[in-house]
Amino acid sequence: MDIRPCDGQPVEVEGDSRDVDVVCAASVAALARLAELGLVPERPIRVVLVDAGIVYNGHLAYGQYDGPHERLELMSPAAIASQQPPPTLFDQPIDDVLYAGLVAHELTHAVAQQHMRADKIGSPAQEYLAYAVQLASLPDERREAIVAAAGVRGWEAGDTVSNIYLGLNVHRFAVKSHLHLYAHPERARVVETVLSSRGNVTFTAP
Repeated sequence: MDIRPCDGQPVEVEGDSRDVDVVCAASVAALARLAELGLVPERPIRVVLVDAGIVYNGHLAYGQYDGPHERLELMSPAAIASQQPPPTLFDQPIDDVLYAGLVAHELTHAVAQQHMRADKIGSPAQEYLAYAVQLASLPDERREAIVAAAGVRGWEAGDTVSNIYLGLNVHRFAVKSHLHLYAHPERARVVETVLSSRGNVTFTAP
């Protein structure tokens, strides 16, 4: 297992050499998207690649962030590929492109927690931001296909972003979050609302 810092980034990765390269490359796009939102890591983040499923809140997850230790656990590409039945994300098999999106998702959790305004950011708010940035980090053609397949619009004023909707359809939750944030004329204000939220989020009109 290698432990290597990603060149020019406040991220270090522990894992097999090829996987470290994959995560470091993905982190470039992820941190660029976060910087556009005014979210820059304040302290280094360690990413630990694991070869087993991660249990988070009683469910299998691809990653989880340990805030107090600034440590992000992420399933390795091989661990994900070995799952049966073969896992999908946004109704597509998880390939290198979607795996890079998972890296972006988990890094967003890590960076957001370094900037949170509340003692703890509510899960709906965290997932709103993580999915929005995850989709933003994908190549245009792949993102546009995922958005088109969801068949939804972004969150509207008065909508409640909650775990209920997330549990019902993660694909639509992700797309609604991405469309809302990246169409909003005041993204900084949306991010501030998210970072201050302890529970569900209800957005006001722009």
